[in-house]
Amino acid sequence: MSLRARPCVFVGAALALAGTAQAQPKPGARTDEAAFQRNLQAELAAHGADVHGCWALALDAHPDLSGEVLFRLWLDGAGAVTRAEVLKDQLGYGPTTDCLLGAMAKWRMPKVATGESIEVVFPLAFKPEGKGARTFVVPLSDGKPGPLPGGKIDARVLIDERAVGPTGASLTRLVLSPSTRVALHTHPALELLYVVKGIAHLRDGFGSAPVSAEAGDLIVAPPNVAHNVEAAPLAPLELLQIFVPGGPEIAYLDPKRREGTVPAKKGKPAAQAVAFPAAPMVVKAGPQKPLAILGGKGSAALLLDALGLREASLQRFDAEPGAKMPEHQHADADEILFVLAGHGDLTVAGAVTSLGPGDAIHIPKATPHALAVTEKLVAVQLYSPAGPEQRFKSPAADRVSKGSAPPKGP
Repeated sequence: MSLRARPCVFVGAALALAGTAQAQPKPGARTDEAAFQRNLQAELAAHGADVHGCWALALDAHPDLSGEVLFRLWLDGAGAVTRAEVLKDQLGYGPTTDCLLGAMAKWRMPKVATGESIEVVFPLAFKPEGKGARTFVVPLSDGKPGPLPGGKIDARVLIDERAVGPTGASLTRLVLSPSTRVALHTHPALELLYVVKGIAHLRDGFGSAPVSAEAGDLIVAPPNVAHNVEAAPLAPLELLQIFVPGGPEIAYLDPKRREGTVPAKKGKPAAQAVAFPAAPMVVKAGPQKPLAILGGKGSAALLLDALGLREASLQRFDAEPGAKMPEHQHADADEILFVLAGHGDLTVAGAVTSLGPGDAIHIPKATPHALAVTEKLVAVQLYSPAGPEQRFKSPAADRVSKGSAPPKGP
């Protein structure tokens, strides 16, 4: 079982300097090339969303297809791709290679720019994850689609049904350029916006003064209630956007699918059928007292607890190195996490993977899982529906309680 959503594997890279490939290496060249190789691998990983999207074309048509494709790129002195070609194609699926060539033509690799034109040769190895495999961890680099038309918003859908299978919520990482304002709109789903960096100005649809949200604060937009968000000047705004249930995020992946995002006019919102706030609001992080968990080695700040929402709970989760969450499961709730900082080893359904910043995790209901923290961990945690977070209020929060239980034996 594979835990990471990486059906495309970067398996190495070879470098040749244009015009000097046959030259004798200068003193120190091996060290320079090794550094170049590391930077190149990082840049290829940064374009994982492009590769993943093109690979999906092949999987849709041929789920069992696999193979390696060898590419050559020409980079100018600034790191921009001036030409791309296929040297060898063992995959044998034209739509995917054509898609990759088109995407690569727009790439820029500033970290590997040397000030002179260079050629880069590298293979991409594609391996299907296998029938019935579940994806639990999605790295930020695999999020799609990336920059939206206009270049002012970068949207990376990480958790949705297409990426992880059935789920009670979706998770998208958004970055808005300074002063970027989203038009007034509504969603049929509950929307939560966790501010990672920057300052957001929230406006409702009936003329109230804007409310600011800073890093660590949470914006709550009830279903069918008009709202918009604007990034403050001077600095980008980074958000985690969560829909409960998922659905509206499809507009990022397919601009023609706008049924989950409806333009709105100013006016009094319609009455809610369930107990949601009457207007969009900001939950400030400061007043939310963290609860001690994990034997004092961790804490959880329950940002939505005071609202009493049944649909979801959202927590900031902090844990020190050496903290361990014993294996347990949530019978009726999906769990989603996004790692802001630190590292840990996550075990889901018996398989282990290492977590790091930018990783999004989806744990389906009734799935055994455990966590061992290896470096101070900071994460945003969501349960959908709410319930399992109530165990954090107990002095025995290390033990499973309401909404959680030890995994059943065979």
